[in-house]
Amino acid sequence: MGTISKETFAEISQLLNLGLAECRVADAKIKISEWSIQENIQLESDLALTLKSNPLAVQRLIDKLVVGETYFFRHEGHFVFIRQEVERDDLRNTKQYEVLSAGCSTGEEAYSCSMLLEQAGVQYTVRGIDISSENIRNAKEGNYSSWSLRNINAFSDLTTYLREYKNGKHSVTDEVKKQTLFQCENLLKSSEYEGGEYSNRFDFILCRNLMIYLQPADTNDLAFRLIEMLKPGGWLIPGPSDPITTYLDLLMPKETTDGLVFQKPVTLKRNTLPSNVNHYHPSSIDRSVSVLRRATKIPSPTASHRFSINTRNTNTSKNEQELGLTPHNHELIKAKIPVSMEPEIYFQEALKQWEGGNLSEAENSLTKALYLEPVHPVYIYFKAMCYLALNKKYLAKKQFLFANKILSSSEISTTKETNNFEDLRQAINKELIKLMGVSRDKQ
Repeated sequence: MGTISKETFAEISQLLNLGLAECRVADAKIKISEWSIQENIQLESDLALTLKSNPLAVQRLIDKLVVGETYFFRHEGHFVFIRQEVERDDLRNTKQYEVLSAGCSTGEEAYSCSMLLEQAGVQYTVRGIDISSENIRNAKEGNYSSWSLRNINAFSDLTTYLREYKNGKHSVTDEVKKQTLFQCENLLKSSEYEGGEYSNRFDFILCRNLMIYLQPADTNDLAFRLIEMLKPGGWLIPGPSDPITTYLDLLMPKETTDGLVFQKPVTLKRNTLPSNVNHYHPSSIDRSVSVLRRATKIPSPTASHRFSINTRNTNTSKNEQELGLTPHNHELIKAKIPVSMEPEIYFQEALKQWEGGNLSEAENSLTKALYLEPVHPVYIYFKAMCYLALNKKYLAKKQFLFANKILSSSEISTTKETNNFEDLRQAINKELIKLMGVSRDKQ
Protein backbone atom coordinates (compact mmCIF):
# COMPACT_ATOMS: atom_id res chain seq x y z
CA MET A 1 0.00 0.00 0.00
CA GLY A 2 1.39 3.40 -0.98
CA THR A 3 0.59 6.77 0.55
CA ILE A 4 -3.10 6.93 1.40
CA SER A 5 -5.50 9.28 -0.36
CA LYS A 6 -6.78 12.58 1.00
CA GLU A 7 -10.27 11.13 1.41
CA THR A 8 -9.08 8.11 3.40
CA PHE A 9 -6.91 10.31 5.60
CA ALA A 10 -9.89 12.58 6.35
CA GLU A 11 -12.01 9.57 7.33
CA ILE A 12 -9.27 8.16 9.56
CA SER A 13 -8.73 11.54 11.23
CA GLN A 14 -12.43 11.68 12.06
CA LEU A 15 -12.38 8.15 13.50
CA LEU A 16 -9.37 9.01 15.66
CA ASN A 17 -10.74 12.41 16.71
CA LEU A 18 -7.46 13.98 15.59
CA GLY A 19 -7.27 17.24 13.67
CA LEU A 20 -3.67 17.61 12.54
CA ALA A 21 -2.19 20.82 11.18
CA GLU A 22 -1.68 20.84 7.42
CA CYS A 23 2.11 20.80 7.79
CA ARG A 24 1.87 17.49 9.71
CA VAL A 25 -0.37 15.62 7.28
CA ALA A 26 2.34 14.24 4.97
CA ASP A 27 4.26 12.70 7.87
CA ALA A 28 1.05 11.28 9.34
CA LYS A 29 0.15 9.61 6.02
CA ILE A 30 3.54 7.88 5.95
CA LYS A 31 3.06 6.62 9.51
CA ILE A 32 -0.42 5.33 8.70
CA SER A 33 0.99 3.40 5.74
CA GLU A 34 3.71 1.92 7.98
CA TRP A 35 1.11 1.01 10.59
CA SER A 36 -1.07 -0.72 7.98
CA ILE A 37 1.88 -2.98 7.09
CA GLN A 38 2.39 -3.85 10.76
CA GLU A 39 -1.32 -4.65 11.06
CA ASN A 40 -1.24 -6.70 7.83
CA ILE A 41 -3.81 -4.43 6.16
CA GLN A 42 -3.23 -4.64 2.43
CA LEU A 43 -6.08 -2.58 0.96
CA GLU A 44 -6.61 1.11 1.63
CA SER A 45 -10.36 0.50 1.74
CA ASP A 46 -9.83 -1.82 4.73
CA LEU A 47 -8.16 0.83 6.89
CA ALA A 48 -11.33 2.54 8.07
CA LEU A 49 -13.16 -0.78 8.42
CA THR A 50 -10.44 -2.07 10.74
CA LEU A 51 -10.55 1.05 12.89
CA LYS A 52 -14.35 0.99 13.11
CA SER A 53 -14.41 -2.63 14.26
CA ASN A 54 -11.36 -2.72 16.52
CA PRO A 55 -10.90 -0.12 19.32
CA LEU A 56 -7.48 -1.58 20.14
CA ALA A 57 -6.36 -0.90 16.57
CA VAL A 58 -7.46 2.71 17.02
CA GLN A 59 -5.24 3.08 20.07
CA ARG A 60 -2.29 1.41 18.35
CA LEU A 61 -2.56 3.83 15.45
CA ILE A 62 -2.77 6.81 17.82
CA ASP A 63 0.36 5.54 19.57
CA LYS A 64 2.06 5.37 16.17
CA LEU A 65 1.07 8.92 15.19
CA VAL A 66 1.87 10.72 18.43
CA VAL A 67 5.24 12.45 18.67
CA GLY A 68 6.97 11.51 21.94
CA GLU A 69 10.00 13.81 22.01
CA THR A 70 10.58 15.13 25.54
CA TYR A 71 13.09 15.13 28.39
CA PHE A 72 13.47 16.36 31.95
CA PHE A 73 13.46 20.15 32.36
CA ARG A 74 13.07 20.81 28.65
CA HIS A 75 12.90 24.59 28.11
CA GLU A 76 14.45 25.09 31.53
CA GLY A 77 13.40 28.75 31.65
CA HIS A 78 9.82 27.61 32.27
CA PHE A 79 10.85 25.62 35.34
CA VAL A 80 12.93 28.50 36.66
CA PHE A 81 9.77 30.60 36.32
CA ILE A 82 7.62 28.05 38.19
CA ARG A 83 10.16 27.83 41.01
CA GLN A 84 10.27 31.62 41.34
CA GLU A 85 6.47 31.92 41.36
CA VAL A 86 6.18 29.35 44.14
CA GLU A 87 8.95 30.98 46.18
CA ARG A 88 7.31 34.41 46.03
CA ASP A 89 3.83 33.06 46.87
CA ASP A 90 2.87 34.24 50.39
CA LEU A 91 0.35 31.37 50.65
CA ARG A 92 2.80 28.65 49.63
CA ASN A 93 2.80 27.00 53.06
CA THR A 94 -0.98 26.76 53.33
CA LYS A 95 -2.21 25.99 49.82
CA GLN A 96 -2.43 22.86 47.67
CA TYR A 97 -0.74 23.41 44.31
CA GLU A 98 -2.38 21.79 41.29
CA VAL A 99 -0.39 21.40 38.06
CA LEU A 100 -1.49 19.96 34.71
CA SER A 101 0.87 18.65 32.04
CA ALA A 102 -1.29 18.55 28.89
CA GLY A 103 0.24 16.29 26.27
CA CYS A 104 2.62 14.88 28.87
CA SER A 105 4.15 12.23 26.57
CA THR A 106 6.18 9.77 28.67
CA GLY A 107 6.02 11.86 31.84
CA GLU A 108 9.32 13.72 32.06
CA GLU A 109 7.61 17.12 32.09
CA ALA A 110 5.14 16.16 34.82
CA TYR A 111 7.85 14.63 36.99
CA SER A 112 10.02 17.73 36.50
CA CYS A 113 7.21 19.81 38.01
CA SER A 114 6.77 17.34 40.86
CA MET A 115 10.47 17.46 41.70
CA LEU A 116 10.39 21.25 41.92
CA LEU A 117 7.36 21.25 44.20
CA GLU A 118 8.65 18.37 46.31
CA GLN A 119 11.86 20.26 46.98
CA ALA A 120 9.88 23.43 47.78
CA GLY A 121 8.18 21.53 50.59
CA VAL A 122 4.64 22.46 49.52
CA GLN A 123 1.49 20.39 49.17
CA TYR A 124 0.88 19.52 45.52
CA THR A 125 -0.58 17.22 42.89
CA VAL A 126 0.67 17.04 39.30
CA ARG A 127 -1.52 15.48 36.59
CA GLY A 128 -0.27 14.30 33.23
CA ILE A 129 -2.63 13.71 30.30
CA ASP A 130 -1.75 12.22 26.94
CA ILE A 131 -3.69 10.65 24.09
CA SER A 132 -1.21 7.76 23.76
CA SER A 133 -1.79 4.76 26.03
CA GLU A 134 1.80 3.63 25.45
CA ASN A 135 3.12 7.00 26.61
CA ILE A 136 0.97 6.87 29.75
CA ARG A 137 2.10 3.33 30.53
CA ASN A 138 5.75 4.41 30.33
CA ALA A 139 5.04 7.52 32.40
CA LYS A 140 3.50 5.49 35.22
CA GLU A 141 6.54 3.21 35.28
CA GLY A 142 8.81 6.25 35.62
CA ASN A 143 12.03 4.64 34.35
CA TYR A 144 14.25 6.74 32.09
CA SER A 145 17.43 6.45 30.04
CA SER A 146 20.28 8.94 30.02
CA TRP A 147 18.72 10.54 26.90
CA SER A 148 15.74 11.71 28.96
CA LEU A 149 18.13 13.05 31.61
CA ARG A 150 20.37 15.00 29.23
CA ASN A 151 19.35 18.38 30.70
CA ILE A 152 19.16 17.29 34.33
CA ASN A 153 22.33 19.23 35.22
CA ALA A 154 20.35 22.46 34.81
CA PHE A 155 18.65 21.42 38.07
CA SER A 156 21.35 19.23 39.61
CA ASP A 157 19.94 19.85 43.09
CA LEU A 158 16.90 17.77 42.10
CA THR A 159 18.75 14.58 41.14
CA THR A 160 18.04 13.36 44.66
CA TYR A 161 14.57 12.45 43.36
CA LEU A 162 16.06 9.96 40.90
CA ARG A 163 17.57 6.60 41.80
CA GLU A 164 19.51 4.10 39.76
CA TYR A 165 17.29 1.45 38.24
CA LYS A 166 18.88 -1.09 35.87
CA ASN A 167 20.49 -1.25 32.45
CA GLY A 168 21.78 2.28 32.91
CA LYS A 169 18.31 3.69 33.55
CA HIS A 170 17.11 5.84 36.43
CA SER A 171 13.75 5.72 38.17
CA VAL A 172 11.74 8.50 39.79
CA THR A 173 11.51 8.08 43.56
CA ASP A 174 8.30 6.85 45.15
CA GLU A 175 7.63 10.12 46.98
CA VAL A 176 7.47 11.95 43.64
CA LYS A 177 5.52 9.19 41.88
CA LYS A 178 2.90 9.26 44.62
CA GLN A 179 2.02 12.89 43.84
CA THR A 180 2.11 12.52 40.05
CA LEU A 181 -1.00 11.09 38.38
CA PHE A 182 -1.31 10.04 34.74
CA GLN A 183 -4.35 9.52 32.54
CA CYS A 184 -4.84 8.50 28.90
CA GLU A 185 -7.29 11.04 27.52
CA ASN A 186 -7.99 13.17 24.45
CA LEU A 187 -8.20 16.55 26.13
CA LEU A 188 -9.99 18.10 23.16
CA LYS A 189 -12.81 15.57 23.23
CA SER A 190 -13.03 14.70 26.92
CA SER A 191 -16.20 15.81 28.70
CA GLU A 192 -14.44 15.18 32.02
CA TYR A 193 -12.20 18.19 31.48
CA GLU A 194 -14.93 20.50 30.20
CA GLY A 195 -15.87 22.84 33.02
CA GLY A 196 -17.17 21.00 36.08
CA GLU A 197 -14.73 19.99 38.81
CA TYR A 198 -11.67 20.99 36.76
CA SER A 199 -12.83 24.57 36.24
CA ASN A 200 -10.58 27.17 37.93
CA ARG A 201 -8.48 24.36 39.39
CA PHE A 202 -4.85 24.55 38.25
CA ASP A 203 -2.09 26.92 39.34
CA PHE A 204 0.09 25.98 36.36
CA ILE A 205 -0.84 24.32 33.08
CA LEU A 206 1.98 23.27 30.79
CA CYS A 207 0.86 22.62 27.21
CA ARG A 208 4.11 22.79 25.31
CA ASN A 209 4.78 21.89 21.70
CA LEU A 210 1.32 20.40 21.31
CA MET A 211 -0.66 23.16 19.60
CA ILE A 212 1.81 23.23 16.70
CA TYR A 213 0.41 19.84 15.64
CA LEU A 214 -3.25 20.93 15.61
CA GLN A 215 -5.53 22.63 13.13
CA PRO A 216 -6.26 26.29 13.99
CA ALA A 217 -9.83 25.52 15.08
CA ASP A 218 -8.70 22.75 17.44
CA THR A 219 -5.91 24.97 18.76
CA ASN A 220 -8.49 27.55 19.79
CA ASP A 221 -10.73 24.89 21.36
CA LEU A 222 -7.84 23.53 23.38
CA ALA A 223 -6.69 26.98 24.50
CA PHE A 224 -10.18 27.83 25.74
CA ARG A 225 -10.43 24.58 27.72
CA LEU A 226 -7.05 25.18 29.33
CA ILE A 227 -7.94 28.75 30.28
CA GLU A 228 -11.17 27.48 31.86
CA MET A 229 -9.17 25.07 33.99
CA LEU A 230 -6.72 27.70 35.23
CA LYS A 231 -7.31 29.29 38.60
CA PRO A 232 -7.68 33.07 38.50
CA GLY A 233 -4.06 34.17 38.78
CA GLY A 234 -2.84 30.82 37.39
CA TRP A 235 -0.33 30.45 34.56
CA LEU A 236 -0.61 28.83 31.12
CA ILE A 237 2.80 27.81 29.79
CA PRO A 238 2.90 27.00 26.04
CA GLY A 239 5.95 25.91 24.08
CA PRO A 240 8.15 28.54 22.41
CA SER A 241 6.95 27.40 18.96
CA ASP A 242 3.25 27.10 19.80
CA PRO A 243 0.91 29.53 18.00
CA ILE A 244 -0.63 32.46 19.86
CA THR A 245 -4.35 31.72 19.62
CA THR A 246 -7.29 34.10 19.83
CA TYR A 247 -8.04 33.12 23.42
CA LEU A 248 -4.55 33.89 24.69
CA ASP A 249 -5.48 37.54 24.16
CA LEU A 250 -7.67 37.11 27.25
CA LEU A 251 -4.59 36.52 29.41
CA MET A 252 -1.69 38.67 30.59
CA PRO A 253 1.66 37.73 28.99
CA LYS A 254 5.01 37.62 30.76
CA GLU A 255 8.37 36.92 29.16
CA THR A 256 10.70 34.14 30.29
CA THR A 257 14.02 32.99 28.86
CA ASP A 258 12.06 30.35 26.92
CA GLY A 259 9.26 32.49 25.55
CA LEU A 260 6.00 33.93 26.80
CA VAL A 261 3.82 32.54 29.59
CA PHE A 262 0.28 33.77 30.23
CA GLN A 263 -1.55 34.60 33.46
CA LYS A 264 -5.30 34.35 33.89
CA PRO A 265 -6.54 37.64 35.40
CA VAL A 266 -7.98 37.37 38.88
CA THR A 267 -11.11 39.19 37.67
CA LEU A 268 -11.80 36.53 35.01
CA LYS A 269 -14.57 34.70 36.85
CA ARG A 270 -17.29 32.28 35.85
CA ASN A 271 -20.51 33.97 34.86
CA THR A 272 -23.37 33.73 37.33
CA LEU A 273 -26.46 34.59 35.33
CA PRO A 274 -29.58 35.48 37.31
CA SER A 275 -32.62 33.36 36.58
CA ASN A 276 -34.71 36.45 35.79
CA VAL A 277 -35.14 36.30 32.02
CA ASN A 278 -36.38 39.89 31.85
CA HIS A 279 -32.90 41.06 32.82
CA TYR A 280 -31.81 39.80 29.41
CA HIS A 281 -34.60 41.34 27.39
CA PRO A 282 -33.25 41.97 23.86
CA SER A 283 -33.54 45.74 24.21
CA SER A 284 -30.99 45.66 27.03
CA ILE A 285 -28.39 44.13 24.69
CA ASP A 286 -28.74 47.06 22.29
CA ARG A 287 -29.95 44.89 19.43
CA SER A 288 -26.46 43.40 19.33
CA VAL A 289 -27.07 40.91 16.55
CA SER A 290 -28.47 43.28 13.94
CA VAL A 291 -25.86 45.91 14.80
CA LEU A 292 -23.12 43.30 14.66
CA ARG A 293 -24.37 42.00 11.33
CA ARG A 294 -24.11 45.45 9.75
CA ALA A 295 -20.73 46.15 11.35
CA THR A 296 -19.11 42.95 10.13
CA LYS A 297 -20.64 43.15 6.65
CA ILE A 298 -21.30 39.42 6.64
CA PRO A 299 -23.07 38.56 3.38
CA SER A 300 -26.55 37.14 3.29
CA PRO A 301 -26.43 33.36 3.01
CA THR A 302 -28.74 33.61 0.01
CA ALA A 303 -25.76 34.92 -1.93
CA SER A 304 -22.85 32.79 -3.12
CA HIS A 305 -20.98 32.66 0.17
CA ARG A 306 -18.39 30.35 1.64
CA PHE A 307 -20.70 29.37 4.50
CA SER A 308 -23.59 28.30 2.29
CA ILE A 309 -24.28 24.65 1.54
CA ASN A 310 -25.89 23.15 -1.53
CA THR A 311 -27.79 20.32 0.14
CA ARG A 312 -30.65 20.74 2.57
CA ASN A 313 -30.68 17.57 4.59
CA THR A 314 -29.62 16.25 7.97
CA ASN A 315 -26.28 14.85 6.79
CA THR A 316 -22.96 16.56 7.37
CA SER A 317 -22.33 18.81 4.39
CA LYS A 318 -19.17 18.66 2.32
CA ASN A 319 -18.32 22.15 3.52
CA GLU A 320 -18.58 21.08 7.15
CA GLN A 321 -16.38 18.04 6.52
CA GLU A 322 -13.69 20.14 4.87
CA LEU A 323 -13.69 22.53 7.83
CA GLY A 324 -13.54 19.65 10.30
CA LEU A 325 -16.73 20.84 11.98
CA THR A 326 -19.38 19.00 13.92
CA PRO A 327 -22.83 19.40 12.35
CA HIS A 328 -25.16 21.81 14.12
CA ASN A 329 -27.42 20.08 16.60
CA HIS A 330 -30.96 20.85 15.44
CA GLU A 331 -33.66 20.36 18.05
CA LEU A 332 -36.32 20.85 15.37
CA ILE A 333 -34.60 18.82 12.68
CA LYS A 334 -37.89 17.11 11.82
CA ALA A 335 -39.73 20.38 11.35
CA LYS A 336 -41.44 20.66 7.98
CA ILE A 337 -39.66 23.50 6.23
CA PRO A 338 -40.70 24.44 2.69
CA VAL A 339 -37.88 23.77 0.25
CA SER A 340 -38.37 27.21 -1.29
CA MET A 341 -37.70 29.00 2.00
CA GLU A 342 -34.39 30.80 2.45
CA PRO A 343 -32.60 30.92 5.81
CA GLU A 344 -32.59 34.72 5.70
CA ILE A 345 -36.39 34.72 6.05
CA TYR A 346 -36.21 32.77 9.29
CA PHE A 347 -33.36 34.95 10.49
CA GLN A 348 -35.42 38.11 9.97
CA GLU A 349 -38.35 36.46 11.77
CA ALA A 350 -36.05 35.66 14.66
CA LEU A 351 -34.87 39.27 14.84
CA LYS A 352 -38.45 40.53 15.11
CA GLN A 353 -39.32 37.92 17.73
CA TRP A 354 -36.15 38.76 19.67
CA GLU A 355 -36.94 42.47 19.67
CA GLY A 356 -40.48 41.69 20.81
CA GLY A 357 -39.24 39.62 23.73
CA ASN A 358 -40.49 36.29 22.31
CA LEU A 359 -37.28 34.44 23.03
CA SER A 360 -38.51 30.86 22.60
CA GLU A 361 -40.04 31.73 19.22
CA ALA A 362 -36.80 33.42 18.18
CA GLU A 363 -34.91 30.27 19.15
CA ASN A 364 -37.25 28.13 17.04
CA SER A 365 -36.88 30.42 14.01
CA LEU A 366 -33.10 30.30 14.33
CA THR A 367 -33.20 26.51 14.51
CA LYS A 368 -35.00 26.51 11.16
CA ALA A 369 -32.50 28.96 9.68
CA LEU A 370 -29.65 26.75 10.89
CA TYR A 371 -31.31 23.68 9.41
CA LEU A 372 -30.97 25.36 6.02
CA GLU A 373 -27.61 27.03 6.75
CA PRO A 374 -25.79 25.01 9.44
CA VAL A 375 -22.45 26.82 9.51
CA HIS A 376 -23.27 30.51 9.30
CA PRO A 377 -21.54 32.09 12.33
CA VAL A 378 -24.00 34.98 12.76
CA TYR A 379 -26.95 32.59 13.04
CA ILE A 380 -25.05 30.46 15.54
CA TYR A 381 -23.99 33.53 17.54
CA PHE A 382 -27.58 34.77 17.61
CA LYS A 383 -28.88 31.40 18.79
CA ALA A 384 -26.27 31.41 21.56
CA MET A 385 -27.57 34.82 22.64
CA CYS A 386 -31.09 33.36 22.74
CA TYR A 387 -29.88 30.52 24.95
CA LEU A 388 -28.16 33.06 27.17
CA ALA A 389 -31.36 35.09 27.50
CA LEU A 390 -33.24 31.90 28.41
CA ASN A 391 -30.59 31.09 31.03
CA LYS A 392 -29.46 27.98 29.13
CA LYS A 393 -25.83 28.74 29.86
CA TYR A 394 -24.25 25.45 28.83
CA LEU A 395 -26.04 25.43 25.46
CA ALA A 396 -25.03 29.05 24.91
CA LYS A 397 -21.41 28.22 25.62
CA LYS A 398 -21.43 25.31 23.15
CA GLN A 399 -22.87 27.53 20.41
CA PHE A 400 -20.33 30.31 21.02
CA LEU A 401 -17.52 27.75 20.80
CA PHE A 402 -19.00 26.30 17.61
CA ALA A 403 -19.17 29.75 15.99
CA ASN A 404 -15.57 30.42 16.96
CA LYS A 405 -14.52 27.08 15.51
CA ILE A 406 -15.97 28.12 12.17
CA LEU A 407 -14.29 31.53 12.33
CA SER A 408 -10.96 29.88 13.23
CA SER A 409 -11.00 27.38 10.38
CA SER A 410 -8.07 27.51 8.00
CA GLU A 411 -10.40 28.16 5.05
CA ILE A 412 -11.67 31.37 6.62
CA SER A 413 -8.39 32.43 8.21
CA THR A 414 -6.72 32.69 4.82
CA THR A 415 -9.39 34.79 3.10
CA LYS A 416 -9.24 38.51 2.38
CA GLU A 417 -12.37 39.05 4.47
CA THR A 418 -10.83 37.84 7.73
CA ASN A 419 -10.97 41.31 9.30
CA ASN A 420 -14.72 41.47 8.65
CA PHE A 421 -15.20 38.84 11.34
CA GLU A 422 -13.02 40.41 14.02
CA ASP A 423 -15.95 42.18 15.70
CA LEU A 424 -17.84 38.91 15.79
CA ARG A 425 -14.87 37.11 17.35
CA GLN A 426 -14.55 39.80 20.00
CA ALA A 427 -18.26 39.63 20.81
CA ILE A 428 -18.08 35.85 21.16
CA ASN A 429 -14.96 35.98 23.33
CA LYS A 430 -16.60 38.56 25.58
CA GLU A 431 -19.48 36.18 26.27
CA LEU A 432 -17.21 33.14 26.66
CA ILE A 433 -15.22 34.88 29.38
CA LYS A 434 -18.43 35.12 31.40
CA LEU A 435 -19.29 31.48 30.73
CA MET A 436 -15.98 29.94 31.76
CA GLY A 437 -16.52 26.94 34.00
CA VAL A 438 -20.14 26.37 32.98
CA SER A 439 -20.82 22.66 32.41
CA ARG A 440 -23.87 20.58 31.60
CA ASP A 441 -24.59 19.97 35.28
CA LYS A 442 -24.30 23.69 36.13
CA GLN A 443 -27.13 25.08 34.05
